[in-house]
Order: sequence, then structure tokens, then C-alpha cells
Amino acid sequence: EIFSISFIKYLKKIKLHDVVLSLRGRDYIDLGICLDENYYINSLKKLKIKKKEKIKIVSDDSHYAKKLKKLLKKKGYSFYTDNQYYQNKSLNDFLVLIKSKKLIMSNSSFCWWASVCRKKLNLKSSNVICPKEWFPDNKNIIKTITVNHPGNPLNWKLVKSEFIV
Repeated sequence: EIFSISFIKYLKKIKLHDVVLSLRGRDYIDLGICLDENYYINSLKKLKIKKKEKIKIVSDDSHYAKKLKKLLKKKGYSFYTDNQYYQNKSLNDFLVLIKSKKLIMSNSSFCWWASVCRKKLNLKSSNVICPKEWFPDNKNIIKTITVNHPGNPLNWKLVKSEFIV
């Protein structure tokens, strides 16, 4: 079995969110490999997210997350209001990514693995958006990064990647 009993118990405590959007910032912005707002807007459109469906943003960068949330609110999207503090934020974020009706992935292995784990809970892979390109191919940074796109093993929907310049 892939999940331990304690993991499953913890996972059951996490509510099922309508839409979870994974946002990687900080170091990705500095490196020039951070997905921009257009990727997320296009992903919401591709998943046909209705304005009444609530969005939860999972991010390591509260500044960029607030900026994106403000932009999406202007476009009429609604968000969960829980600002609950979690002792183990990384574990909680991972479980929230897993336990979502619809998921918009960032270009991080953390989110990729959470997306793979969704299958064990019988959550639809057709409701997952994955960046088509993991990193911009015009960046010299690629020479120092040895990880290419990790693949699309569950036939997630692909959206053209656009990066913060």
C-alpha cells in the first residue's frame, strides 16, 4: 500500500476543495522559471472554472500569491477564506494539493507528486492542469538544472507555460 494508515487518517481531516492552484514563487522568480499569471488564467479557462467555485492557493510565496489572488478576484473568481495556521505547512499543503476536485499544477516536483497521489483516491486526472513546458527553454538557467519535464503519466490537461520575465 502506498499510503500509511496515519497518512490516510490525516488526509481524511483535509476537506475537499473545489479548485486548488499551486504557485511556486521566491527562488523560481529569481531564477526566471516562475509561471506567470497568464498560465493560471488560461488553466482556469481550460478547466472551465465557474466563478462560484472557490479557489485555494497553495504557495511558498505569500506576496506573489496575494498578487495573483487580487488579479483573479478582479476577474470575478472567488476564494476560500481560511487563513488557518498549520504546524506542518508542507505536509498540509501536499495533502490539500492531493485532495482537490480540480488542480492547477505549478512546475514543481512537490506538486507533481501530489498530482500523482490523487489517483489513489480516485480523483479525476482529467481535472488536473499541468504546465506544457517545465522551464523556459530560452534561459541559461536550464544548463544548471538537470531536471526536465517529469512527464505526464496520467494524461493531465496541458496548458502552454508562460513565465515571469
